[in-house]
Amino acid sequence: MNKKKLPYVLGIFCKENKLLIGNIGMNVVDGITDQIEIGYSICEAYCNQGYATEAVQAMVEFVSEELKIMYLQGRVLKGNLGSQRVLEKMALLL
Repeated sequence: MNKKKLPYVLGIFCKENKLLIGNIGMNVVDGITDQIEIGYSICEAYCNQGYATEAVQAMVEFVSEELKIMYLQGRVLKGNLGSQRVLEKMALLL
């Protein structure tokens, strides 16, 4: 049973205009509740403006501090260099 009540999916909002510009979520990896995968999507018009980095950082802090999970990983689509950089900044596994 999933004691951590996963998956979570949350909206990402633009600070300036309060529009929903994407989402971020997490779920267990292969059914192992102590291993979490984080995924996100940002509308193209808001890419490369730091929203993904800020959202991933907040999710990493939440998972580490509130859920007490220390193993996090992320995956990116082949060729998505922006998302790869976000995960590298957060020291998540690729």
